[in-house]
Amino acid sequence: MKYSDNDIIIYFRNLIYTSRKNEINSKISSLSVYLRMKRTNDIDVLKSELTNTTEWNHYRALYNFSPKKYLSDLLVRYNIDFLIVTFNYFNRIIGSKTILNSKEDLLNYFKSSKRYFRKVCRFFKSKMDRILTDIQKYDFNEILEFKEISYSIRESNLDILLFPDYLDYI
Repeated sequence: MKYSDNDIIIYFRNLIYTSRKNEINSKISSLSVYLRMKRTNDIDVLKSELTNTTEWNHYRALYNFSPKKYLSDLLVRYNIDFLIVTFNYFNRIIGSKTILNSKEDLLNYFKSSKRYFRKVCRFFKSKMDRILTDIQKYDFNEILEFKEISYSIRESNLDILLFPDYLDYI
């Protein structure tokens, strides 16, 4: 994930969205399917494939977020008053009670976000590592045999009662 001149603020919103647990679990699920489709246990191949995915790019974007650089890039494009209003509005939307009043507040806000992103990255990376470990153990040569399953329907002497009859019965 990279930002261009037009979407630098949207970039941060996307990082917040990407860091949500349900979003990470979704990425992990699709990553697992993708890597299994490669039908290999070779860890080098799997790691190479992993690092070429959008899921990996999202992980790297979270991991490499630089508060000072991001704020510096914002200040090149926008004035501080606009940024304070924008990120206070953003905080209201996401339910954060954080109120920003200055450039220092913004920097501290982004530093706090960086700490949160690093915590999320540990979770994200552990999930990716678990996928690699699971796939390494998987036997792709195993042929699944589909056996015919016979179903039997047993006759029952039980009758289905209407609720009022049920109440009379008990």
